This record gives sequence, C-alpha cells and structure tokens, in this order.
Amino acid sequence: VMFVFVFGLCGLCLTCVGQRETMIAAGCRARAAFPYARAPAVVLCSRQPSAPRSNKIGGLGDGQPLTDDGGVQKLLLQSAPEGASVPPWGAVVRVRYTCAFENGTVFDRSHETEPFEFQLNAGKVVEGMRRGVEAMAVGERARITVAPRYAYGMVGAGDTVAANATLRYDVELMEWQEGAEVENDELDMEAYRTALEGKLLASGAGADFSWEETGEELVLSVELGSHQRARDISVGFTARSVRIEVGGGGALIDGELRARVIPDECYWLIEPDGDVPFLKVFLAKKGVFSRWDGPFKDR
Repeated sequence: VMFVFVFGLCGLCLTCVGQRETMIAAGCRARAAFPYARAPAVVLCSRQPSAPRSNKIGGLGDGQPLTDDGGVQKLLLQSAPEGASVPPWGAVVRVRYTCAFENGTVFDRSHETEPFEFQLNAGKVVEGMRRGVEAMAVGERARITVAPRYAYGMVGAGDTVAANATLRYDVELMEWQEGAEVENDELDMEAYRTALEGKLLASGAGADFSWEETGEELVLSVELGSHQRARDISVGFTARSVRIEVGGGGALIDGELRARVIPDECYWLIEPDGDVPFLKVFLAKKGVFSRWDGPFKDR
C-alpha cells in the first residue's frame, strides 16, 4: 500500500512503500513555527538515492569561474588601476552595465549618464551579477557570464527573459561606499536547492580558521594543540557576533557576522580529525536557507 502526501507549495512529497523507506534529510532544524516558504524538514522516498551527478556547468566561455560549478564566470576586459579597492560585504556600488543574451542581443542597460546603484548582498540583483561585481575593483571592466541558476532560472522574467536563459553582463565598477547593515535573513532559492541536494553552499578559510556553510548553519573549524582541552576554550555568541578564546591568550576570533544567528541554538564541541583536535563552532542561522558566503563582514 502506498501513501502519498503532496506539499503543493514546495513541490515535495512524502512516500512510504511497505517496509522499504529511505530517509533523505533536507538539512533543516526542527522548529515550532515553520514559514510557508521553507521546505519540510524531512522527505521520505521509497527509492534509493541515485548516483551523484556532476554539478559542473559547461559552455559558458573561458572566463575565471566565480562559483564551484562554473555557473558564474568573469572575463577581464580592462584592468583596474594599481591599488584600486574591492567593495566589501554590504557595500553600495555604482556600475555601468549592459546585459545581453548569448546571441549578443542587448535587452537591458544602465542609463548613459547615471550609473546603476545597488547594495551588495541585499538581494537587489540576480546572484550572478552580485558575485561578479563583488569580485571587481574600482575602475575595472569585466564580462560576467551567468548560467540560468544564477539568473532567472526556469521561470525567466516576464516576456523579456526566457526560461533557462544564460546572460552576459558587461560591467564597469565606478565606485563604492559603505552601506546600511544588511539583514540577510531572507530565503535564497539557490541555498534551498543546494540544501535539498545535500551539498555545501560554500566553504573557505581565514587566517585562523576554516568554514563551511549549509542551509541552516555555518560551521567554523579551528585547529587546536594536542594539549588543549575544553577547559581552555571560551566561546560567546550574540545575535550578530561570535568571540572565540583559546588558551587564555585573548580573542583568537572576535568578529561581526554577516547575518543574524540564534544564540541559544549555537554551540561548540571538540572533534578529532585523526590525531589533530579541532574546535567546531556551530552558528545557527536565524534565516534558514539564507546565504552568507562567509562568516564575517570584514574577512
């Protein structure tokens, strides 16, 4: 007997067939209230998961990939002057741009005399353009090629952009300035899809730590000395910051976070990797399926 429950909003299903059930976790914390836009925490499926497929996106050109799958690529058209600055997280940028389809047809452009202004990391432009601009320095010109999943996806944009359209932005970064604090708690569909696939959203490293981001949390990893124990560690959380002290030598990490966390759901533990102990600090996102692309504003 098969029982099928369909969640119409998210297009997910719960299927049970006899005693053969395979549980696939979507990576969500259980919470008392779960907004409509978020997926159910667990999906059950009668079939075994298929073998993983390559997530590389090909055919976009010869630019520098800005994403792990190659879905956003940057081709340098004009170098920035020596010493030019790169806009930080949440900066307000001013750019001149044209946007075209793969066949070269231009369908959008900034005003000839007035550059286009928007805030990075605030959801104001498509993901691909945001990633391209934040990888530029003032005075630089570049062509940003954006695969559909980082643009308008399977939906498109009205009668202007068809579904599954690859876009090419020719962008010049004119200037940037500090922006207002970004409340980066909104649902990000790319983060949602990646979490359902059981993959990391992003990962990276700083001078004293490495990090990995999933749909619901961001994890900091700090290598410890073999002699260091839990008694040597102090970790403090607020809604917008984390402070880590190891060995009583002052703050190893003390930074303002790119988005809010739930302090009561943040925690830490010591986890060995072979013979090397690591401090793992788990930051519980206030906005599940939001996207940070790194833990700290100034790193």
